[in-house]
Amino acid sequence: RFTFNSTDSKIIFPNSFVYPNAKSIVPDGSITITTGVTVSPSSTWITRINGSALELEQSTNNISGTIKINSITEQLPVDTLLTDVLQPWFDTVSFSGVDYTDIFVGSASFGKQAETPIMIDSENAYLVCGMVGLGQYSVTYVFVYRGTEDATKNELIRNVINTVKIN
Repeated sequence: RFTFNSTDSKIIFPNSFVYPNAKSIVPDGSITITTGVTVSPSSTWITRINGSALELEQSTNNISGTIKINSITEQLPVDTLLTDVLQPWFDTVSFSGVDYTDIFVGSASFGKQAETPIMIDSENAYLVCGMVGLGQYSVTYVFVYRGTEDATKNELIRNVINTVKIN
């Protein structure tokens, strides 16, 4: 019986395993979480679909996140989302100031993002999360990393959030 060799738990084929005359194409890297909502994380993110959620991890920078899709029947005004949902929630968990910003889809604001330092297991961490309601979909996301606020990590999070497409 033939024995394959392996490297890092991946087997090595002795010959190339390809479809005849097939040529490489440029991937778009798009992941459909649900019908109508896609995200295109870069190749540095490890992803896993879990129901209507996409779990993301970037082990190099120790960032983890989840983008969750739900259906809605009512789209809340952005101000109501802030005053009735986000601010009351953060009032119970935040130990310092929370920075709120608008989430734009096209040129209009449809949601709010919140950023704040937090504690995880008595260690400093940083939380970036947001909510958007658009049409029949709500998109909520939560990203966290350990340590103090880091502009590079925030940019990596922002880059993946900016790839979310709704409808």
